[in-house]
Amino acid sequence: MSGEIFISYRRADQAKAVLLWKLLHERGVDAWYDQLVPSGEDWRAATANALVAAPIFVLLFSKTASQSEDIAKELGAATFQKKLVIPVRLEDIHPEGAFLYELAARNWFDAFNDTDARLAILADRLAALVKGGKEAQDAAIKLGAPGGQKIVAREKKSKRSIYAIGGLIIAGLAIVMPTIRDLISPKAPASATGAASAQRIAFFGFTAPKDDARAASVASTATDQGFRAFSVRQSDIAARASTVDAVDAGDDTDDRIDVAAAIDARFALGGEIRSEGGSVRATIHLDDTATRTTLWTDSYDGSGAQPEVAAVQIGLRAAEVTYCITTLGYTRFNSEPRDDSLLAPAANACAEFATGSDAGVSTLTRYVRDVAKRYPDHGVTQARLAHLAVETMIFAPSASKAGLLAEAKTALAAAERLAPESYATATARMVVSVAGNQPPLVWVQPIEMSLGRMPAAGETFYFGLANRQAGTALSTAGRLADALPYYLAATENDPVSPFSNLVYAYTLAAAGRPGSAERFDQILSLRRITYGWDYAVSASLFLGAGDPERLLAAPPVGTTQAAVDCRRGIQAALKLTSAPARLAAAKTAASCLNTPYENVSLIQMQSMLGDLNGAFAVLDHPDMTHMLIGLDISPLFFPSTRAIRADKRFLPLMEKLGYVDYWKQTKTQPDVCAAAEKDIPLCVALRS
Repeated sequence: MSGEIFISYRRADQAKAVLLWKLLHERGVDAWYDQLVPSGEDWRAATANALVAAPIFVLLFSKTASQSEDIAKELGAATFQKKLVIPVRLEDIHPEGAFLYELAARNWFDAFNDTDARLAILADRLAALVKGGKEAQDAAIKLGAPGGQKIVAREKKSKRSIYAIGGLIIAGLAIVMPTIRDLISPKAPASATGAASAQRIAFFGFTAPKDDARAASVASTATDQGFRAFSVRQSDIAARASTVDAVDAGDDTDDRIDVAAAIDARFALGGEIRSEGGSVRATIHLDDTATRTTLWTDSYDGSGAQPEVAAVQIGLRAAEVTYCITTLGYTRFNSEPRDDSLLAPAANACAEFATGSDAGVSTLTRYVRDVAKRYPDHGVTQARLAHLAVETMIFAPSASKAGLLAEAKTALAAAERLAPESYATATARMVVSVAGNQPPLVWVQPIEMSLGRMPAAGETFYFGLANRQAGTALSTAGRLADALPYYLAATENDPVSPFSNLVYAYTLAAAGRPGSAERFDQILSLRRITYGWDYAVSASLFLGAGDPERLLAAPPVGTTQAAVDCRRGIQAALKLTSAPARLAAAKTAASCLNTPYENVSLIQMQSMLGDLNGAFAVLDHPDMTHMLIGLDISPLFFPSTRAIRADKRFLPLMEKLGYVDYWKQTKTQPDVCAAAEKDIPLCVALRS
């Protein structure tokens, strides 16, 4: 027997699992937990079959559950199959190690206070989600489900709506699953005899000195994180049994290359981890088996990081850069025969791009530009070039913007001719329209409509990006509630992307939904991107998502003291009661919020402190919409910018930018017009 909901729990929490099962049963929902396995039946096979069949995975999380390898495997399998994962905290604890990676982007349901009553609420929401109806949308948002329609296969409606809103693949999974571990690290398909697969990666994990128990523990967890990240991205990864289990810790690089070549893998990835003075250090290397040369090496210094955080960072770093080289950077841009001369520059571009810096974007843009010249008939390459050229415009000098836009338009025209249905082309189409100051009617609905099909093999990254762009488009138009399911889908389809998780966390706070502060904490705990701290501080200061003092007291390495002082000054200014003093403080703060990334904070600060002239000077800039779309966060309809919307200049601005025409033509309106601000000039104009 299988159910619509799979309940994962530790034996110590069985009473709570039984209670949840009964509550769901009373509401007409079929749920499964392991006590339903008949006597004499193989419980491993039964568990695997139930996990495949259930579209919803509920994890009862506690201290004992966090110590269970079986639960970690079940969670990894559920993530790989793109289940709706709902973690339920039975104790007030946070995930660590493998659970930290898998659960960092999830909406938590807390049940550690008044547990029985909270589980009853959970059962109500799950039942609403399963059965559909008018309460499903609210339940979906609260539980983190991408969309409000019924998601159970037995009464599934249009596939188009499911893919467009969430991209969850939940029915008809023809998976032969002898063990859950095989699902987490699936075997790669066989390649042609005698020729290495162009994208296959032999990941050998991380090794550590035999006498270094701390490093060995980190190495084991980092290896698991790497395999999970490759699985999520659907990389062509060799089976773990043929790599990690086939090479002893003492074997050298040549041995790994030989093993990789023997299993038809083009790339051999591995690394070493060691402890030094209480810190964890690592070396990562990626080798080309065809030339027996090293394509990329990297060093990791985990000074100050907890071992479990270091493990996640190391595993993700190895997987992300390798994924870029083997998929985004190299083979995806090639025609046969392969041009191996592109591998080395791809490795350099991807390594710098992974830093998240503006220079990294420019480097990758130059690389893609070179590849597009060599292979002008490859549509995805042209689409990627169009997108990167627009992204570069945000930070480029004014004199360079026109040339970059012209390049983007030319590349998009080629992509439209060569790969019109690709999600890469869909994402490029939207950003080029925005950069060219096209009105919202040109790009908001089209990006939504493009999400009407299941992504093809290799499109997961672009499908996640398209969902994020749809969320940004709707958020910019004031439809935050409609944007949230798309942002969630972006995190589901590209969960290793920190930026998708940041945007989702920020929009949750702006929409008044729970869980934003916790998501920021989870993102920052990985210490993967420094601008995450800036966004987290911004959301705490202007939207009440978390404690700004705690964030300001612990800035990430590399944050300047001037940046901290600037935000402390804003924190103090928000407490002032004198209007002249607040205005003066706003003008002072504006001088230190002077990069494109900081405009999101600048606009909110000016609105809250009363500098509306300064805010409209920013908003009326010709590149304003392009800048906000490029940053994936538009504060125009956040609670923090209410004073801007109430100003008489806001309606003419929205008319000038084409939003009023969009709302009227699509018969939609910003969320704020439904009740809270229905009498502001904009909302009155839309009603008339």
